[in-house]
Amino acid sequence: MEKGRNWDFSGLASALAGSEEVVSGRISVAFIEGAGDSGVMQLILHDCGDLAVLVGVAGNEIQASVALNPVSEVHDGARFQHQLLKANKLLPLSTFGITDIDGEEFYEIFGQLSGGSELEEIVEEIETLGRNALDAAEMIGEWKSGKQAA
Repeated sequence: MEKGRNWDFSGLASALAGSEEVVSGRISVAFIEGAGDSGVMQLILHDCGDLAVLVGVAGNEIQASVALNPVSEVHDGARFQHQLLKANKLLPLSTFGITDIDGEEFYEIFGQLSGGSELEEIVEEIETLGRNALDAAEMIGEWKSGKQAA
């Protein structure tokens, strides 16, 4: 990426497709049909148990997101969300939210970067997000089972 310029969707998609991580098979890239003008790609992180990360470009930002679990499956949602806000500082480059998927609310973990970020930074953010998503899924599993710490 040329200094002072931002990625567009097709440029980022091409760069990711040619990255060492994709060429080596650690990450796979697929494109989401009907994702709008800006486009969305799905990166499968094989080192994270084939975790799917959605990546898009919106304006001057690159966004990456992982859907975690339906909100309805978590016991004591208010306490859980309080814990999420406290844990947010422990998961670098990521934050939590709630997103709607086909009419159902899901917890998600996501990150955003400048549209002018270097490709290596983008890949690092996506891989960090994947590891953070695995940690978050483990935490959510405790709340789904009702075995969370008091």
